[in-house]
Amino acid sequence: MPTASPPRGGLASLLRMAARHKGKMSLACGFSLAAQLCAVAPFLVLFVLVGRIAQPQGGAVQPDQVWPLALAAGGCVLLRHAFAAASSALAHLSAFAILHDLRLSIARALPRLPLGFFNETASGQIRKVMLEDVEQMEIFIGHNLPELIGSLLYLLLSTGVLLLVDWRLALASLCLLPVGFLAQALTIARNKDLRTRYFTANERTNAAMVQYIQGMPVIKAFSRTEESLRAYAGSVADCARHEARMCRRWSVPMTVFSVALGANMLVLLPLGAWLHLSGEVDLPTLFLFLLMGLGLGNALQQFMTLGSFLENQAEGRRRIDALLAREPLPEPAAPGQPEGNALALGHVDFAYGDKQVLFDVSARLEPGRFLALVGPSGAGKSTLARLVPRFRDVTGGAITLGGRDIRDMPLDTLMARTTFVFQDVFLFNDTVEANLRVGRPDASPAEMEAAARAARCHEFIAGLPGGYGHVVGERGAVLSGGEKQRICIARALLKDAPILVLDEATAFIDPENEADIQAALGALARNRSLIVIAHRLSTITAADEILVMDRGRVAARGTHEGLLRESPLYARLWQAHLASRNWSFNTGGAA
Repeated sequence: MPTASPPRGGLASLLRMAARHKGKMSLACGFSLAAQLCAVAPFLVLFVLVGRIAQPQGGAVQPDQVWPLALAAGGCVLLRHAFAAASSALAHLSAFAILHDLRLSIARALPRLPLGFFNETASGQIRKVMLEDVEQMEIFIGHNLPELIGSLLYLLLSTGVLLLVDWRLALASLCLLPVGFLAQALTIARNKDLRTRYFTANERTNAAMVQYIQGMPVIKAFSRTEESLRAYAGSVADCARHEARMCRRWSVPMTVFSVALGANMLVLLPLGAWLHLSGEVDLPTLFLFLLMGLGLGNALQQFMTLGSFLENQAEGRRRIDALLAREPLPEPAAPGQPEGNALALGHVDFAYGDKQVLFDVSARLEPGRFLALVGPSGAGKSTLARLVPRFRDVTGGAITLGGRDIRDMPLDTLMARTTFVFQDVFLFNDTVEANLRVGRPDASPAEMEAAARAARCHEFIAGLPGGYGHVVGERGAVLSGGEKQRICIARALLKDAPILVLDEATAFIDPENEADIQAALGALARNRSLIVIAHRLSTITAADEILVMDRGRVAARGTHEGLLRESPLYARLWQAHLASRNWSFNTGGAA
């Protein structure tokens, strides 16, 4: 997925978002700290208890000397679990609230992005960010953050207590810590680039999965199941290869890390025994270090493992930040409203990065006029049309609406005055009525029917089970290509915007309805400005002006009849169109 550099690190942005729920998060961290205090307390109680048992004063140890300490230790254990449960509950409530905010932030950011972003970014990549990467944040907030704070406090408290009791045994408990840190640093450093490649491969796998599922009708129709499955399996295998490489690189340093942090007893036990036998350390002190020293290694291992896990999450956080940090379409500092609906393209240039695809294109479209864009594939027709509703901004020249540069008017104003119908139509998995009302939610049934009639789709809608209440399925699965296109045209008509752009929107119209659609287009132009991109030239013969595009330039302009006489390119396109209409299978046998 194309990304922009986030302004700050992913962890910083996550902590900023967590600050919105700082009350619950502060309580969760406070309970986690209390849990760790209660985790250290039993060791101190046992230290005193063992001291009394080992060196009783005044004869045998009395029960009233033992039971209060035993009960205190048991109470600390219960309190630790109670505080930990409260911390976990509050942290998860905060995590779910933050995930809610984060997903809404992404959902609100997407409509502000240039529409061209969605042409160059696979839906599977966006899906991964919104679902998987965001879901990983719940693990960080609900588990890692309180545990990190608790583990850090436990380490500090335990180390402080051990140093106060006996600094020699305390250093023995920590002697292998540098080895563990070094192994952890090597693990992170050796996998940084590989982890990024793994996340990228994971995104490609998501995109391939979505394409495989959505393309299943085409895959089965053309018997491409094995080839398509191989393509998807290849992306999965590539992802697995990256994961396996990370595991191989992790194996040795992580083994050293685990052994180093868990093997302090190899140093602590011999040293403690020697100091005790030499009379420098008493039995309660040795008992305390054998308990807390071993627990210290486990706490260190948990703390370092959490740090490694956070590093793995960092890539996901960076991708979330990159999406949120993408530059939206710039809004004007002093927005103004257009005066009228006359559309003008003045010496328009456009480039994708360093590749210029439009050169000095000029045209004017008065209200009620019909402009057609034709030309060979790759001539720049769709690119030019998509500049009108600001899929992207021009890199040279200007597009004006009502005498005002479209970049100097509020985006909502521009969207209210333009409607775009794509060749690749999209219908929601809802009723026909709900799909039509996307154009204008408050439309009356009569207005909805009028738009459907104008788009020549009322008859087949009325014949559906349930009529306008019929559910069309995901992406309009129960309808034909021509039916879906006509519903999308009706939806655009219902919006009743003064400028309507049709990008190959009649490509799937069957020949029986071509004349109806052609008549409908003529009727539409009476009330609004109409821009039509068409390969089927018979649908635009009535256009007031036709721009013939070739390699990003206007090669010719005029009416259909004039261009047939004056433009060799248009004449060739027309002849090719006529030949395609007369094409048929040769069913005659060989002589």
